[in-house]
Amino acid sequence: HMGGLGDLILSAPIYPALAKRYPRHEIVLLCRAPLTEAAKLLPVPPQRLLPLHFDPHVWDVPSQELDGLVAVFRQSMDQLR
Repeated sequence: HMGGLGDLILSAPIYPALAKRYPRHEIVLLCRAPLTEAAKLLPVPPQRLLPLHFDPHVWDVPSQELDGLVAVFRQSMDQLR
């Protein structure tokens, strides 16, 4: 399960806490693409949002399409280094 709106809201307190603890670091949130706009509305949103175009209800078994999605995710994470 990749989480939904409730998980996003419940995670909201961690972003200011991380920013306070690690002021020189960028806080990046990887979330399902439909939730990125909601993440921007958090009281203290992460500095960067990475949308993940993943539907756990559709891709519940391995496939070439899912492999491609995971490859895009890996590329996004490599760019953060």
